[in-house]
Amino acid sequence: MRTFVAIEVPKDLKKRIISIQNKLEGVDIKLVEPENLHFCLKFLGETSEDQIPDIINILDKISAQFEAFDVEIHGMGGFPSNTYIKALWMGTKDGTNELMGLAEAIDLQTSKIGFKEEDRTFKAHLTLGRLRSKKGKEMVSELLNSNLDTSFGVFRATSIKLIKSELSPNGPQYSVVHEAKLC
Repeated sequence: MRTFVAIEVPKDLKKRIISIQNKLEGVDIKLVEPENLHFCLKFLGETSEDQIPDIINILDKISAQFEAFDVEIHGMGGFPSNTYIKALWMGTKDGTNELMGLAEAIDLQTSKIGFKEEDRTFKAHLTLGRLRSKKGKEMVSELLNSNLDTSFGVFRATSIKLIKSELSPNGPQYSVVHEAKLC
């Protein structure tokens, strides 16, 4: 099974994010489904059933070391750059350091049980969608540039979740395997 560790976005903020996604009509983009919007802390990839108890143990220990915190969804950007966009995302303002701390702790501990350690610095982001072609590129650039300093709302991060991702023709289907509450 494919798994990752994430902080989910509450439903009330998803409405605002969806309204931004809706502005991309006519763009050749694969949007992230509203129910799948999240901040990924660590993509684990292929995970065996035998590894799940160790991951749960790691997440429970890490969550006990971090307090709940506010995350402000703020600004937009593109990967690999704002001028050559393959993926469109929203960033953070408040909560960035806490997200980075969680991601680094999870990366370090999961690498000890055989998962690949990240080879790049963590960048807190919520993926809106992945561009499939250049169709609508101007619209994407315009939307990004007009929202570089926009606040999309604040939420309280209270837990980290181990999520299973099952690929299907209709897009990935996510299910929570374990939730570890922040202290």
